[in-house]
Parts: sequence; C-alpha cells; structure tokens
Amino acid sequence: MSLSTYPIILYDNWHFSFLLLSFRTMIEVNIKDNESLERALRRFKKKWERSGVLKDVKRKAFYEKPSVTKRIAKKQTIRRAIRLAKFNN
Repeated sequence: MSLSTYPIILYDNWHFSFLLLSFRTMIEVNIKDNESLERALRRFKKKWERSGVLKDVKRKAFYEKPSVTKRIAKKQTIRRAIRLAKFNN
C-alpha cells in the first residue's frame, strides 16, 4: 500500500483538516471557543464516517474488474427497486 492512501491529519491554528491524497477529499472541523479537543475530534470522526472516505478506501484497496463493478451495481439497483416496491405497496 502506498503512502498516499493513508490519511494525514493536519493541525494548524485551531483548525483540523483531513486530507486523503489519493481521493482528494477534505473534511474540516473548526474548533469553537471553549471547545475541548476531544469534542472536536469526536465531531471530526462523525463527519469522516458520514463522508464515506473509509468505504472508498476499502473499495479501492484491490482492483475490481469492470464486469464485477457492473454486476454489483446491477444487484444494488434490483435490491433498491424491491425495497422501494415493498414500501410503496
């Protein structure tokens, strides 16, 4: 695994930035007045989890053939259609 796939956390002047170089994703958390560092890190982790960066890293960790990608997308579309049909009826 190359070094560019690991997350880099920068701390600069009360400002956290998460930069994942291979996917060009930036997540920022501005620390408010009288806010503890632990609370800011907790907000950062929540934003990071919601953004789906980790999911992309795991998905792109190994090469996936285009036919497999299409097959997975087709299965997800069918599953989504079934789920929507279940709730609409």
